[in-house]
This record gives sequence, C-alpha cells and structure tokens, in this order.
Amino acid sequence: MGGRVTPADQALDCGNSGSTMRRSPACWLRSKARFTLTETLPLSLRPMERIRKPLQAMGARITLTDGMHR
Repeated sequence: MGGRVTPADQALDCGNSGSTMRRSPACWLRSKARFTLTETLPLSLRPMERIRKPLQAMGARITLTDGMHR
C-alpha cells in the first residue's frame, strides 16, 4: 500500500549524506511536487551530474549550480 508524498515547507537537509542526496529524488519523482535539497560543504563539492542525467531521463527537472546540486 503506497502513501502520498507532499513537499516540505523548507529545504530538506541531506547533511553530508551522499546516499540521501542521490536516492531521495528518485523516490519523489511520482509525486510531481517540488523539493529543495541542501547539504554540507563537503557534499556540495561532490559532482552531482551523474545523478542528474538518469533522474532527468525519468522525468525529473533538476537545477545544478556549477555541476553541483542546488
């Protein structure tokens, strides 16, 4: 039985968790809601282009800044 995903009122902080940053957006794709993810500096320096392409292929719209997720 599935539930319903609703967007948060504020950005969701992934901290330094690359797994959270990579996997969470895929879980939310069917909701068609808008989510903003934030991270710590070390995570923000990691390239996110490799997750953008497959997520966009699944229908997500993702904004990256300098190749980083924002």
